[in-house]
Amino acid sequence: MFSTSNWPAIDLTFKGEHFENFASVVLRVPGLMLIDQWSHISSDRLWPQTAEVMDKCYAFIFHLMLIHGLVILIVPLPKLVTIYMHYLSLAALTGASLLSRHFVLIELQDLDKDATFPKSTGVSMTPPTTQLPSVINFSPEYALKFAREFRPPGISSEVPAYQFAERTLIGIGLIVDSMEMDLECFSLLHQLAVLSVQLFIVSCVNFFLDVESNIKRAFLAIYCLPIVIRLSGFAQSDLLLVHNFATAAIILAAIYYVLSCVPAILGELKFLYLYAAHEIEALSLPHLAMDICSRLFVPSQFFVFWLGHCINQLHALLIHPDLVANSGVYSDEWYMVFLCAISQICDSPLTLASTCVAMSYASSIGQAGIKIFILNYQAYAAEQNPHAGLTEGLTMALLAAQTGLIRIKMPQRLAIFSIILFVVVASLIQSVYETTEPMLLALSANKDRHIMRHVRILLLCVFLFAFPLYMTFILCYIFDLNFWTLVVISTCVMTSVQVVGLLVIYYTRAVVRCLEFMVALFVVCAGFHESLVGQWSWSNSVVLVVHCYFNVWQRLQTGWISFLRRREAVKHINALPSASQEQLAVHNDVCAICYQTMNLVGTVRVTRCKHFFHGNCLRKWLYVQEKCPMCSAAITLTQAEESSADAAEAPLSEANKTSSQDRKVHFSFAENQSSGNSESNDVAEETEDGASPSQNIAAASPSGTFPQNQNFDTLLHAAQQDVRQAKLRGAQARHSRSKSESVARILE
Repeated sequence: MFSTSNWPAIDLTFKGEHFENFASVVLRVPGLMLIDQWSHISSDRLWPQTAEVMDKCYAFIFHLMLIHGLVILIVPLPKLVTIYMHYLSLAALTGASLLSRHFVLIELQDLDKDATFPKSTGVSMTPPTTQLPSVINFSPEYALKFAREFRPPGISSEVPAYQFAERTLIGIGLIVDSMEMDLECFSLLHQLAVLSVQLFIVSCVNFFLDVESNIKRAFLAIYCLPIVIRLSGFAQSDLLLVHNFATAAIILAAIYYVLSCVPAILGELKFLYLYAAHEIEALSLPHLAMDICSRLFVPSQFFVFWLGHCINQLHALLIHPDLVANSGVYSDEWYMVFLCAISQICDSPLTLASTCVAMSYASSIGQAGIKIFILNYQAYAAEQNPHAGLTEGLTMALLAAQTGLIRIKMPQRLAIFSIILFVVVASLIQSVYETTEPMLLALSANKDRHIMRHVRILLLCVFLFAFPLYMTFILCYIFDLNFWTLVVISTCVMTSVQVVGLLVIYYTRAVVRCLEFMVALFVVCAGFHESLVGQWSWSNSVVLVVHCYFNVWQRLQTGWISFLRRREAVKHINALPSASQEQLAVHNDVCAICYQTMNLVGTVRVTRCKHFFHGNCLRKWLYVQEKCPMCSAAITLTQAEESSADAAEAPLSEANKTSSQDRKVHFSFAENQSSGNSESNDVAEETEDGASPSQNIAAASPSGTFPQNQNFDTLLHAAQQDVRQAKLRGAQARHSRSKSESVARILE
């Protein structure tokens, strides 16, 4: 039902470079989080005023957090993956340590329970008859013994109630005994499960660190020792000692591993220093600074960072609605909650920059949607603007910096953010208007007959007229009017006024043309009526005929000729071949009419003179003339030219056949003249190289043999003359080809 043939520019394949870009963005976002957390730390904690050791340690950790965030943003992707592998290994070993500690604590708790409530065997724990036992062993034998010894006097064992009590106690004893057996099985299964998890963690660490030595792999499984010892039947009191020993061994091994990595880290720092020095020496210090800034500021990373913060804040506001009221917003509408969430996350320079990037992306998507709505996806893909949305992002950044948005508390921050958002949306509407204006004027000037294209652009113009006025009404309703509010409102009102002027220009052509024709037709009708019912005169008739000819007939004729030209232009365009993908790749040029790139298959046409143009551009060009814009050659063939071309093909084919026969005649003559001189051999070689044979040789004998009385010197002279003429024609062809190439370069 749904065909993808209308979307040739969409490529949904997930290639390797796409995965690398995605991984690079996702893995670097935690670096932005670390820097953002560092920006929220007070200066007193970053630069301690006291000489206490703990304060200095905290300050060192905080600065290390900043350095680590910058490293995550700057290092290449392979190094970053290595860093994350070490993080995952550290987390896995920490989880293995916690799991081993949990297992040991459970075993020690079981040991304490056994010491408090010791298990008995058989009837050795039989309580005396004078008192109830403190610990009852509910084995079947003990239950039967208990029922018989505590039987009240005078009651026979044959009483049904007493038999029922005995059977009940025996059943309870059997159930408790089976539960003890199940507990032992459960304990064994628990130990095996913990051992399996520990082995899985060890395999993950081996994979993350790419451990190849079997000794190192066995050492990383050291947290399996408490489980193996417990399964071997050792005392439970020794498990804690084994766990502590394993933890100490892992810590010492980690310290040794870090110290062994110090030379590699120093080597990387040396390489970075040499690279920076080379950049400064070869280029300049500002170039190095720009390179570092380009690595630190990646818009996609900031957008993902902002998206995570926004989702987290929205989740918190939806789970706890009282947070919205505490922030000073007394409305539970969805748009107010969304604005409140965005305003709350704009509390640091990093989150503010990410909000500006998100606004830039939203503006770019909006402009792209408008272009696709007006034209189509192919036209949008052919002329994408890589800087779309940049104006809106910079506008928001400048206004936020000017107003000090991150230093303002809620709900004042929400109010300021709403005004900034109003200005940014007004700028976006202005950008959409600047995109719509040339398209609407082009439709009016080119007399485009696609009705839906006109309807779409007119609907967009209506939206651009009404939406700014609605925004102005909302802003005037919420805020008090003052000078600065009027300055902000004027932008939206100006856009609406510009849209009205654009619509007036659009309708002026159609209305004026129709009115002109109607006035001229009215004058003609009035003249005929005056001639028929009024006073007739020659002067009135002459004026009427002249007026009818110039103002009515010529207008109709011009319109009809324009219609025919458009129809013929469409036929000519459909007759021209479309450029293939290989031809577009080899040509790799822009259209000489619109100066836009030509990279979509099916939209580029190739003329007879081998020039490439957009089909729509060439169609508009053919409305005016039928010559090539580059070389002024005829783009299409007339009927006379087609007939002459067909007539010229016949003698050309006959000439080709004759030249092939002449070549055979000359070769046979050279083979038959075994005693010939060296001049005849030279002539044969020149003819074989591609020289045109003599017409005298061609007329010598149609059967391919020469008459015996033919003068050989005459034939040789004619052949040499033909060779010279062929060389002259080749030189002229090369000269004309070089001249055409130079003209083409000048035109380019």
